[in-house]
Amino acid sequence: MWRGRNRHISRLGRNMGPLFLNFDRARKGRRLTGAGLYALVRKLGKSVGVETWPHGLRHTAITEALNLTQGDVRAVQRFSRHRDLQTLVVYDDNRVDLGGEVAKLVAENGGKAEKSSRGNGGSLAAQLTVSETKSEDGV
Repeated sequence: MWRGRNRHISRLGRNMGPLFLNFDRARKGRRLTGAGLYALVRKLGKSVGVETWPHGLRHTAITEALNLTQGDVRAVQRFSRHRDLQTLVVYDDNRVDLGGEVAKLVAENGGKAEKSSRGNGGSLAAQLTVSETKSEDGV
């Protein structure tokens, strides 16, 4: 992931100057600032008909990583370098509407989930599985 940066450091040392340079007329050859990067991403997006911004690209990459890893938040946490796992849970919740899926199953069942042999109604997942099976069979 950091091969290019590491190669750059090994070639020029720790005091090598900026990795990304600005190419506008006023600041040509100087370090690309955060504002410069923001403007560059916006301009490139606009040139292809997409409204975008740097954080939007990051969000898209993290969401895609969650999709590709089947929701492996630990692996994606390392990829994204988010310290707080709860931040990734928000991305994951936006990716799949689990609450909506459960609400749909409950609504389809009409609140008539069968009780398990334990006598306490069983887990919601077990009840919903029973509900799904019945609705698939048409019973």
